[in-house]
Amino acid sequence: MIHEVDEGLRLLLVDAGLQESGVDLVFDAPTKDWSARRNAPTISIFLHGIRENAGRRRTGTAEEHDENGMVIGWRTPPRWFELTYLVTAWTNRPQDEHRLLSEVLRCLMRHDVLPARMLTGSLSELGLTVELEAAGPRTDGPSASDVWSALGGELKAAIDLRVLAPLAGERAPAGPPVTEGLVMKAAPAVDGTAGDGPGRRLRYEGRTATCRPRASPPNGRGNCRRGGASGECGTMTVTESAPPVPEATDASEVTDVEILWERLARVEERVRHAVAARRATDPEPDDPYRGQYLTPEAVERILESRDAFAPVPLYGQEEVAYGAGQLPYTTGQSADPSAPAPHPGSRLDRLARSFGLVPLDVELLLVAMAPDIDPRFERLYGYLNDDLTRRRPAIGLALELCGLPAAGSGRFRFQPSAPLVASGLLEVTDPERPLLSRTLRVTDRVTAHLLGDDEPDGRLRGLVRVPAPADPRGDRPEARRIAAALATGSGLVHLLDRGGDPAGLAVEALGAVGRRPLVVDIAALAAAGERTGELVRALATEARLAHGGVVLGPLEALDPERPEGARLLASLCTAVSGTPLIAYGKKNWDPLWTPDSPVPVAVLPPGPTGAAHQWRQALAEAARSVGLPETEATADDHLIEATASYRLDSDQLRKAATVASRLALAERRPVHPDDLRAAVRAQNGAGLERLARRIEPAVGWDDLVLPPATRTQLTELALRARHREQVLGQWGMRPGGGRGRGVIALFAGESGTGKTMSAEVVARDLGMELYVVDLSTVVDKYIGETEKNLERIFVEASDVNGILLFDEADAIFGKRSQVKDAHDKHANMESAYLLQRMESFDGIAVLTTNLRANLDEAFTRRLDVIAEFPMPDAEQRLALWDRCLGTEIPRDPALDLEFCAGRFELAGGSIRACAVTAAYLAAESRSPLTMDQLVTAVLQEYRKLGRLVLESEFGPWLAKERARAGR
Repeated sequence: MIHEVDEGLRLLLVDAGLQESGVDLVFDAPTKDWSARRNAPTISIFLHGIRENAGRRRTGTAEEHDENGMVIGWRTPPRWFELTYLVTAWTNRPQDEHRLLSEVLRCLMRHDVLPARMLTGSLSELGLTVELEAAGPRTDGPSASDVWSALGGELKAAIDLRVLAPLAGERAPAGPPVTEGLVMKAAPAVDGTAGDGPGRRLRYEGRTATCRPRASPPNGRGNCRRGGASGECGTMTVTESAPPVPEATDASEVTDVEILWERLARVEERVRHAVAARRATDPEPDDPYRGQYLTPEAVERILESRDAFAPVPLYGQEEVAYGAGQLPYTTGQSADPSAPAPHPGSRLDRLARSFGLVPLDVELLLVAMAPDIDPRFERLYGYLNDDLTRRRPAIGLALELCGLPAAGSGRFRFQPSAPLVASGLLEVTDPERPLLSRTLRVTDRVTAHLLGDDEPDGRLRGLVRVPAPADPRGDRPEARRIAAALATGSGLVHLLDRGGDPAGLAVEALGAVGRRPLVVDIAALAAAGERTGELVRALATEARLAHGGVVLGPLEALDPERPEGARLLASLCTAVSGTPLIAYGKKNWDPLWTPDSPVPVAVLPPGPTGAAHQWRQALAEAARSVGLPETEATADDHLIEATASYRLDSDQLRKAATVASRLALAERRPVHPDDLRAAVRAQNGAGLERLARRIEPAVGWDDLVLPPATRTQLTELALRARHREQVLGQWGMRPGGGRGRGVIALFAGESGTGKTMSAEVVARDLGMELYVVDLSTVVDKYIGETEKNLERIFVEASDVNGILLFDEADAIFGKRSQVKDAHDKHANMESAYLLQRMESFDGIAVLTTNLRANLDEAFTRRLDVIAEFPMPDAEQRLALWDRCLGTEIPRDPALDLEFCAGRFELAGGSIRACAVTAAYLAAESRSPLTMDQLVTAVLQEYRKLGRLVLESEFGPWLAKERARAGR
């Protein structure tokens, strides 16, 4: 327990930002030798006192149950201990020490208890508070001078910190479950005396009774036999062999299920009296056809009854606790004056406070919920409804059981705008019936929540994701800024995505303010059609039940500009009113979407340092989840360098780290940079593949044969792509609104000089895929369609870690000309659009052209890198011939590659085509590659290119080829 308190204190100070400023947080004893060894500003949190708080000691045991309600063991109450810490600051100057102590004191004074998210291990499992007291009066214990004397140091400024923390009690397992019990016919009557009537179930007396008869749980689980003749309203009781239950003095020791049983037992008591009253006024209560016809006598009794406005006595009480003016739930007032006050902190109490319910609402909710927990109530409600097919309470019956008149103000609690109905806790069905005859039904999710289930509503499956809690040690400053925006009181925050991780930051921010994040797939919600309204209401109810916050986006997936998108946003904001809602997207918020304007927060890329921290944290978590040693996932420094050029959100990053760890685990080795590159490529969506051809790079720098100047330009393109976040984002080297952080390059040269291959090499160096844009899918004869196709490509490319290649770019990036007709005007509009779109593009794009002079000068000005690809000289052609032929094909010793390089002025693409043709000829002849076959391949390439075949180029090989052709 002590080490868990230490960890909680450390997380508390880390959350305050002390560690980020370069301050070490240690728990060492501040001895004289220790102070001489430190080499950085340090906060020492030294534990020097441990004593038990005897006033909180409790005796006895508490039961532990399994999911079926069976007792599986007993645990003694926790023991409370007071831990005394000496908090000191150590720097080179007293002024700096006092400044550090002030920051620590400011942090501690903000908290009376350690936040729940900072509790780990047994402290988290117990669910009890850990109290803090900083710089309080010293009433006992050693003085400060005594502590410093024992440490061998000089007296200095320090903060006395006292922590009151629980130590979990000892657990004793139970014996085998009781499978048979003693069935008793007699049971106490209503007044507490024994009666001769049918046996009835004993009311649950709570945990304050010792050695009590134990009733089976209302849900029918437990080891008991049900019995009784037909028509009896109760069940038989069972006496179990169990140890005495001690008196519980702490409300937190009473479970939520026990509280619910206790409240339902009181509902059962009222139902029992209502059944008795109904039987007393019914002349034929045992008629098997009762409720299916009306006798004249029954009609007469109905006509004589005029009690719609008369108060109904609350069964078992003489007064009605509810009137026209109802007090709020926080007063603890209840319909039954003898009913127990709500247990503070219980699920029922939190639900009432969260949904703004008054005590009457809680009682009505319990009445409606009873059949979902105890099936006996179905038949009892059917009897009281005078219709055995209606096994849930009607509104009139619910009001009667709460002691309210049918025409009183209680009926207003079932209006659509009333809290029970508007919040989705209670459904009023059968709208065609009169109000008092309409049936009440509690949603399954509400019942499950009160029974301890925290799984989201089943209707939201596939629409809502509940991410794992964020590690408080990994809180980012941006998340704290968003949390501060929520703390202003605004329930609506808009994160404007500028290339950062808005979804991940929203999840962290909600965790920081103690909310459970619910991440909504807005596209799936919009596609729900007629069920959208139902799902929105279920989402709002889930958010309030879970004390959560909604993360919604990206907004561009919803297309808020369309009327249905705007309506969905408005309905969402209205439904979750009072619950934090964080929307994110790349577009600005339109004030027309919602009545209230959100707090805007721009989300920028994290920068190299922040991204590296996210990768290290994600790799460490992934290694632990797949069973890989953590050191094998983070030890390689090249891992972080390999991720510098990638842009991923937090969810994609976690998935990529998991895939990389599994790849390493499969081969039983540490994570390699290639694992990360493959894992990142696996996160690319398939949307861009419908618009461009994907190429997985298979060539490297060693496969290129280029002039040194061209190779240098390619290297510059790779380093720009790798360091763009640091240079353009962190250092701000491209100021101005609307300008993206993309890298645009132009490869200019004749066909076959290696432009596409060079783009493939750069993509492989960056660990990305190459997407070649097919102009046939882009250019359209209809005005405006080309721009729409290009926009789809740019939008899809912004979400992909890849390089966009526009081959033969002069077809769409041509020069603007003087407008002479509509075609010229349209062409100029296309060029103007591309000029603006390329400037705001955040990805990496390469344009290739054979005719650089045809490109608009405005495009040239916006290019980051221009690489010229000249025709290769003789030396480069020799290298190309050698590499294109490879090392596997057998060569004739007389093969003269120098002759080919010196005589045939071909580009690299043509040389590769010649090599492939010659290889086929060699394969057909089943002999090593000869010079004749190579010259034949060159002649075919010349004819394909439409070039003249000159004897000055081919020399004697031309005559040999003609002689072979003549034969």
